[in-house]
Amino acid sequence: MNTTLEWNTLGRALCDAGMGCIKRPHATPEDAIEHLKRLIARNDTHGEQYRSIGLRVYQCLRCSQYHVGRERRVRHLREIHAGHK
Repeated sequence: MNTTLEWNTLGRALCDAGMGCIKRPHATPEDAIEHLKRLIARNDTHGEQYRSIGLRVYQCLRCSQYHVGRERRVRHLREIHAGHK
């Protein structure tokens, strides 16, 4: 099984069990945007710009907190790009 899929399935199971999200929660969108900026800067510093493709801030439907993540479709494209570094 795909590791990303396993991780996403685990995250959904934890949320559904009332244990909270496994992604880092942010109380405000501004906090999440600052986290996003730090991630992009870190990826640039390490020459891994492909890791920033598709990252965005969104409000979680399960916990109502804000997270940084990407859509599944974009995640797949990022993984393809990473293999061609």
